[in-house]
Amino acid sequence: MHAKYHRPCFTVSCYNDLMNIRTADPSSDKDKHELIELWNICFDDTEKFVDFFFDKRYFPDNIVCAETGGRIVAAMHSLPVSLLIRGAVVPSAVIAGVGTHPDFRGRGIMRMMFSFCMAEMAKRRICAVAYHPVDFAIYRSLGHLSTSDHIILSVLPPAEVDNLTGDICIRTSPLEEGYKTNAEDMQRLYAEISQKYSGMVARTGDDFDLKAADYISSDAYLLTARSTDNRMMAYCIYFVSDNKLLAEAVVFGSTGSLQAIAGHLVSQHTSIQAEFKLPADTEI
Repeated sequence: MHAKYHRPCFTVSCYNDLMNIRTADPSSDKDKHELIELWNICFDDTEKFVDFFFDKRYFPDNIVCAETGGRIVAAMHSLPVSLLIRGAVVPSAVIAGVGTHPDFRGRGIMRMMFSFCMAEMAKRRICAVAYHPVDFAIYRSLGHLSTSDHIILSVLPPAEVDNLTGDICIRTSPLEEGYKTNAEDMQRLYAEISQKYSGMVARTGDDFDLKAADYISSDAYLLTARSTDNRMMAYCIYFVSDNKLLAEAVVFGSTGSLQAIAGHLVSQHTSIQAEFKLPADTEI
């Protein structure tokens, strides 16, 4: 006989409300519906992305909920991943969305959810939990540490840069179209470059496909740079809005290939700000 599984939960008094902190219930359509509703209230994402996220990125056991009066009013989503840390593949989680209903903000609910989440991850022997905070000062008070760094390279309009493509062949397309023919080479280059760093996500082919689908759901574009013998030298996944170009994933094997892709993108979008997210050791 097996003992009945009890979903982790604790109850606290919060501003005269009884607040249940628990993980989401995989068997509950009500939980999923309320989590989707809360996401739409807290975040300005497209219907296409939200549909994708709750279809492919919905892991109830990894979602911490704050519930009062029978309704979920705050949630912390996390995704199971493997991180490459000092050459070892480490079971980890990435926090992908923390939101509180406007009527319940300022009550310390996020702090309670973080405490619950970290205790649960420790029980499961999850060694690292990573996230990208908007304001790290908020999380420093919780005892969290900054473990990685990156460079943001911004080019403001009107931009005048040399398009240094030389013998490099540059192609751009919607990611949904370009990924089909470039996936294998992108995965190879990512695996090669990721070995240089600690903290990169270790992705299998299926993981890479899922991440690409994530970007596709947000209407991303793909730029690829190949040598004359058709070897992939760099790629860039980027987004374009009315006032900004954001290069979110920039993977390159040399400074020259980085200059080529950055120069090409800026020269093609001279009227908007271009922002490139780069490794901290990048020589600019």
